[in-house]
Amino acid sequence: MDTKTETGRAVSIDDDPKWLLVFLVVVAVYIGISQFVDGPVASESAVIQHTVEAVWFLGLAMIGAVFLHIDSADATDIGLSRRFVLPGVGAFLVIWIGLNGIGVGLAVLSGNPWGFDLLTPVAVGSLVAAMSYAFIEELVFRGYLQGKVRSVLGANSTLSRGVAIVTAGVLFGLGHVPRILVEGGYVSGTSVAGTLLVLTLSGIGFGVVYELTENLYLVGLLHGLGNSWPLLVDGFAWDGAVQTGFFATIGVVYLGVTGAYRAFTAETRVTPHVRIGEHEEEIS
Repeated sequence: MDTKTETGRAVSIDDDPKWLLVFLVVVAVYIGISQFVDGPVASESAVIQHTVEAVWFLGLAMIGAVFLHIDSADATDIGLSRRFVLPGVGAFLVIWIGLNGIGVGLAVLSGNPWGFDLLTPVAVGSLVAAMSYAFIEELVFRGYLQGKVRSVLGANSTLSRGVAIVTAGVLFGLGHVPRILVEGGYVSGTSVAGTLLVLTLSGIGFGVVYELTENLYLVGLLHGLGNSWPLLVDGFAWDGAVQTGFFATIGVVYLGVTGAYRAFTAETRVTPHVRIGEHEEEIS
């Protein structure tokens, strides 16, 4: 039986490996089917493309929800209860402001342009879709898969946490292979192998943030940010050391805010706790 306290929360995902294997097969088949759908749909109108994409992501969300139910976990268990909304949104805003502030400083020092006109021109509908799809992927790959792998391997070891993060990150990257193959490269100007590496490292990064905060709102928002990058600077268009500095900024700000989140939520109702099976443990 789950135990939830006033100062923390319990996470319960069944440790039966059978459902992990079934989940991997189901998701692999589901993602594989997309390769046969994306090609023909690519020649259709934008409305049809967006509709098919929305339906596909809804199906993926249903898969995640079904397996969470099978393994006796719910939205609260994976960090999606209402008490996590404000801390998650607040941490995300600090990150967004930090990236813009440091990015503008780098732009001024290097003579690169900055301003509101550089905000990624994303329509509201497209931005909402990007955020929604990001949350669905995080629900499946972090909320369920990462937690499930950790549960199967044993929640009490640092090794199990690391393996769970890497496993979910690698499978997150591989999950994009069908679309990469159809589109001939997912990141503009990047090879298929390079794109796969970027996606895998991104997945591992999201996994680290989720492991330390267990707040799926925060991770979902960060994922959505990565899909759209609505910033006052276009650091990816910079050259040389200043671009490297911008990339380093992303890592420092993400990890810094994540560490601060963990420190400030200690002994509160959003303290990361985990309980696998009949064993309860506070994440150290």
